[in-house]
Amino acid sequence: MQVSIETISELERRMTVGVPAAVVESAVMARLQEAAGNVRLNGFRKGKIPLKLIKGRYGKGVRQEVVGEVMSKTYYQAIAEQNLKPAGQPRIEPKSLAEGKDLEYVRSFPRSHAG
Repeated sequence: MQVSIETISELERRMTVGVPAAVVESAVMARLQEAAGNVRLNGFRKGKIPLKLIKGRYGKGVRQEVVGEVMSKTYYQAIAEQNLKPAGQPRIEPKSLAEGKDLEYVRSFPRSHAG
């Protein structure tokens, strides 16, 4: 995970976070494999549906869910690593969400007097 922080004003900071594509894609595949064991589809026994069909049918939604979770998790990790204390809720600006490419997003947040 790559993190860069810039001060926008006395009261605001912007943090850019980059997460390698491999981290996101492995989380997506793990979630799809988990779903494959629970999904029912006509013509297949439960747990025997090919992963390709699962990915085609549910892949986009699963990826969005995983990307949201990864952004949340890495944001809190970055705050802890950088010893920041945001004073309020951040604004999220996704920069790169394409499949197979590194995930990159920007979070702007108010800065506390201590941070």
